[in-house]
Amino acid sequence: KKYDDLYGRDSEMATPPQMRKIEVLWKYVTKIKDPAKQKAGLRKFIKNKFKVDDIRFMSKSKASRVIAVLEKIKLNKELKAI
Repeated sequence: KKYDDLYGRDSEMATPPQMRKIEVLWKYVTKIKDPAKQKAGLRKFIKNKFKVDDIRFMSKSKASRVIAVLEKIKLNKELKAI
């Protein structure tokens, strides 16, 4: 699985499942269709909102905050669709 090579690093860093969840949530909430542009958009979002250059450099606590924000965006998107 993606990011599994990062298991065993500092315990304060984001876990592979957190990073995968961030990417899945981003794919759901973004309007960007092109995969390369989606990745660039995610990096820009994380840099602007959370001051981290890439999800690989994110702490567990910051990853949890990113997930919470993306889940809130997802919920709002779903509620607007009703």
